[in-house]
Amino acid sequence: MFKISSVQKWKRHTHAGNEAFKNKFYLSAMIYYQQAIALVEDVMSDEKDAQLQIACLYVSYQNLAELYAQNKEHDLAHNILSTLCDSIMSELRKVSVTPNKRRLLTWALKQASASLCTLKKELNTDLSTLSNMCERHLLSNTIGV
Repeated sequence: MFKISSVQKWKRHTHAGNEAFKNKFYLSAMIYYQQAIALVEDVMSDEKDAQLQIACLYVSYQNLAELYAQNKEHDLAHNILSTLCDSIMSELRKVSVTPNKRRLLTWALKQASASLCTLKKELNTDLSTLSNMCERHLLSNTIGV
């Protein structure tokens, strides 16, 4: 019997979430995106292609954060982006990270940190915790983690 890979499952949930989002079925999109996030750990352990691993990690969290931001749930968007940054940092701290995977993770961290900073600017508020989060992630990235 043919077993569906974790990447194939992830792609199905992500595609379904994107279709739901496009059609403004936000609750369905949220559920699909959360299911995609739940599959990321399996993808990270099962998949050998570092680029695919990092793409699944980044896209899963970014999609959900965008959905929350679109629906003016900025605290939830912030939490998701913070979790993404923390997940990336956790991966970067692993001893077994190859140079290529480190490069890809660093790219993803820059993108996630930029999204956090953009969210702060869009809110146009003085959210010191959000500002500190942006600075912490950008600083840790520039000093080589």
